[in-house]
Amino acid sequence: MEAVQPPSGPLAQTLSKSLVDVLVPSLLELDMRVFQLRRSQSELVQDIERLTAEPAVARLSLARKRLFVVNGTLKLVQTRLERIQALAMGLSPSDTPA
Repeated sequence: MEAVQPPSGPLAQTLSKSLVDVLVPSLLELDMRVFQLRRSQSELVQDIERLTAEPAVARLSLARKRLFVVNGTLKLVQTRLERIQALAMGLSPSDTPA
């Protein structure tokens, strides 16, 4: 099998240079923005770590977790009450609306 040679000559060189002239600035800008994004993410992580170390934030986080647990318990109680109500009305629990 014969290897295909890339085109050569003045037209190919002009096209190559034009592509490089278009792509290099775009790639440099992309690199700069990726660097800025990484720096921003690093600063965000530091801020989050600093905030979570504060007692007030830690208490809020604990309260949030407790609220989720209480909410789950309330949902279970509500489901059980709906079943009891359905049984009291003579319906089967599967006939109750969800």
